[in-house]
Amino acid sequence: MIFPIERALQMQIDEPENSNSGPSTLSELKCLMIYCRILGYFIHHGPNDTARGVFVDEILSTGGDRVKLLQLGEMYYDYFT
Repeated sequence: MIFPIERALQMQIDEPENSNSGPSTLSELKCLMIYCRILGYFIHHGPNDTARGVFVDEILSTGGDRVKLLQLGEMYYDYFT
């Protein structure tokens, strides 16, 4: 779920002139990339198996919706920074 979003964001960052949708500024794209990567980080580096399981359940509860996934990443970003 997360990797396709990350790949699409990276393509927009690398070639903004070929992108017709989504955020328009490089700083917005970079923020979204951070939100996406936070989700991936916690899957691999959660404090224990129970925490990782809860976190994965939260990700799955978004149903793969790009907006909901990025909002979840933003929530964790805001909490930890």
